[in-house]
Amino acid sequence: MDCKDFPLFNGKNPCLSKNKWYTATNNKKKSLYTGRIMQYKLADIILFHRRQSGLTQQALAELAGVGKNLVYELESGKEGVRMENLLKVLRVLNIDLDFNSPLRQAFLKEMANADR
Repeated sequence: MDCKDFPLFNGKNPCLSKNKWYTATNNKKKSLYTGRIMQYKLADIILFHRRQSGLTQQALAELAGVGKNLVYELESGKEGVRMENLLKVLRVLNIDLDFNSPLRQAFLKEMANADR
């Protein structure tokens, strides 16, 4: 995949941005593509939902039982946020997590059979 093939996030191609998160030719960092892009999508999703809900960062933090700094960090795409705290914020915003994988259907089928 080349930098020009990446979709735009916030109107910008993250691969071509000034801060140069990574380059398409750097094989060592290629594995970061999915993780980094997912983080920034999640940050945008949280920010969008908070604004549409009419909540301030402080109000969202209070409703979720987390600090205001955590909400800021989530909306900024910070790495290393505890899953427990992320889930608290997502619950308040009525956001469900889902996964996408080439093995998703096989996993769901296996889980459905295990429940029987």
